[in-house]
Amino acid sequence: LFWLFSAGAVGFGAVLVTQVNPARGAIAFAFVILSSCGLFLLLAAPFLMAATVIVYAGAVIVTFVFLLMLSHVSGPSDENDRTREPLLGSLAGFAFAGLVLFALHR
Repeated sequence: LFWLFSAGAVGFGAVLVTQVNPARGAIAFAFVILSSCGLFLLLAAPFLMAATVIVYAGAVIVTFVFLLMLSHVSGPSDENDRTREPLLGSLAGFAFAGLVLFALHR
C-alpha cells in the first residue's frame, strides 16, 4: 500500500503541475491529497489524515471551485464534438461495477 499511495501522490502531482486545464488539475490535486491521506493512515496518524482532508478538501478545493466558476471561458464548448467511445466506456463501467461487487461479496 505504501508504494501504491506513494506512486499515486507522485504521479498525480506530476499531472497537477503539467495540466493546462484547471478542472483536471483540481481533480489531480484531490487525488494527491487522498494519496497523502492514505500515507498518513499507514503511519497510524488518523488525526493528520483528518486534518489534511478538512484543511485541503474543505478550503483549497472549494477556493479552486470558485476560481473555476469565476474564470471566463471564451467561445462555445466543443464537448459534443469530442465524444468518446460510449460502448467502451459503458463496458468499462460495468466491468468496474462487477469488480466492486465481487470484492464486496468476498
